[in-house]
Amino acid sequence: MTLRFTSGKQQFRIWIVPTDDTPTDVMVAEGPTNRPDARMPMLILRRTATRTRFVTVLEPVQEVESLQAVRADTGADGNRISLVLEWPTGSDRLTLR
Repeated sequence: MTLRFTSGKQQFRIWIVPTDDTPTDVMVAEGPTNRPDARMPMLILRRTATRTRFVTVLEPVQEVESLQAVRADTGADGNRISLVLEWPTGSDRLTLR
């Protein structure tokens, strides 16, 4: 799942990467800032579980070289998770612990 926030010509994308099958509530709202008269977009992720992990990728969107996809791969042991970032020119793999 991705969410994109735009302000003028600037764009910011949030990739929400599932690491298991636990259902996730996603809420987008307007929330307070450090100024009482200002509001800003806010993202809330919520799960009901004894243990959970949230993985997000924050991407300032550029015209060139923006991400095409983000996914999590589970290792053969079932515990180690790799985050795969797919670009137009190839992919990067990051191991999470």
